[in-house]
Amino acid sequence: MVDGIMGPAPFHHFLFFLYISYTYNVVFSREIKKEFVNFNIANTLIG
Repeated sequence: MVDGIMGPAPFHHFLFFLYISYTYNVVFSREIKKEFVNFNIANTLIG
């Protein structure tokens, strides 16, 4: 098994995945939350 910079490759990839997920969630919350909520409300009203 090939070692990454910060240890075993699978663990390193897992940390990288967590970092990407966290960054995506922060951006998603900041930029898209309003539009997403409005979209959900519209869908609820339309049925």
